[in-house]
Amino acid sequence: MNFSASEDYRGDGRVVQRILIMQHIDKVTFQPGDEVLDVGCGSGEETKTIATKVKSVTGIDSSEAMIATAQNSNSASNIRYLVWDARTVGDNQEWRDRFDKVVSFFVIHWIPSAEQPKALEGIVACLKTGGEGLILVGIDCKKGDILVDAYAHFKKHPKWGVYIKDYTWPMYLWWRPIPDTVELLKMYGCTSVHCEIERRGTSVPELQFKLTAKTLLGFLSLIPSEEQEAFLEDVYRWALSDFADKTRPGHVVCAGKFLVIHFRK
Repeated sequence: MNFSASEDYRGDGRVVQRILIMQHIDKVTFQPGDEVLDVGCGSGEETKTIATKVKSVTGIDSSEAMIATAQNSNSASNIRYLVWDARTVGDNQEWRDRFDKVVSFFVIHWIPSAEQPKALEGIVACLKTGGEGLILVGIDCKKGDILVDAYAHFKKHPKWGVYIKDYTWPMYLWWRPIPDTVELLKMYGCTSVHCEIERRGTSVPELQFKLTAKTLLGFLSLIPSEEQEAFLEDVYRWALSDFADKTRPGHVVCAGKFLVIHFRK
């Protein structure tokens, strides 16, 4: 993530995530009396959507900039936004066994692999017995993920590679097979777990693509500010060569693979 671009991580800047989340959010049976925890709420767009269906939502994110954006753009009387790390939600004694529903969308893969199980354990711990959760997490598809491929390409780029050659991509895609994932969650107290792998490509025009790249390519902040527009133009041109939507001129297919985890405690 490029947290310096948090203000752009909403609307057109996160249209891809929004589309994917909304395709799965109805898997959760939200009820008017529910108290919900949104782990890694980001700019709060889905938090606010959920809040229209339930009693209250607590949205947490480790980024102060993201929480500020959520408070400014997606506040409501029944939403509370807090700066909190997804890795330690289970350490908050007030949250354990408190929430009817817990969601976490495209957050776990920003946590180092060794710490991901603790984050999942904490998320499950926050659910009441009988509670329900939904997690979306990016998984390793080796090749064909636009973010991963962009990083590999521009790290070796003759112009831009100078700035990012020492950058380490802080994305830790989920690598565990589905049976191991199910077993892990059941060990943490889930009574039922359903996992499915989704490979989706979302077609977006130039503006939406550049805003998406601006917010998700964390190494953008290493490029001088006066060069960033030129860099984003090069990213767009590269994407058109490898991920073009052949049916829609000027559109890029933002391709990726992710795991949908729907569970009950």
